Amino acid sequence: MIIHDDELLYVLLDKLSELGLADFGELILPLLERIAEKGTKGKCPNGEEIGIDHYINFIPSRIKGMCCDRLVVVCFDGDSLDERLREMVYHSGIYCQNRNKRVLFLTSKWDTGIFEKHADACRIIESWGVDVNFVLIGKNTVNMIK
Repeated sequence: MIIHDDELLYVLLDKLSELGLADFGELILPLLERIAEKGTKGKCPNGEEIGIDHYINFIPSRIKGMCCDRLVVVCFDGDSLDERLREMVYHSGIYCQNRNKRVLFLTSKWDTGIFEKHADACRIIESWGVDVNFVLIGKNTVNMIK
């Protein structure tokens, strides 16, 4: 789907609603506004830098914080997809096991080979009842990966 810059924020919010993740929209609104304004070049700023509240777990973040039922993981163009997937698996599967119930992984790039390295761990986390959703985002596109 090709979209215009001024529509991107609304498309991102609509896609979250389609996934049944509308409750994430308000919590990560500063991130979505940043994506709509500046795109996904470089590395994703820490949640604290863009105004993400502590009612969700957010990667990347400088603050470990307490475990919440929702985890948002963001991977921009300059971030390592492999590292972000590893961080998600560690956070949801070990650090906040049985606490994270819903995971939203927003990424501007996707590599099936890299994902396959973490696929078994993702399936285990999902078998615990954790709802894991992957969304591919870009300056002009929004697509569901899973």
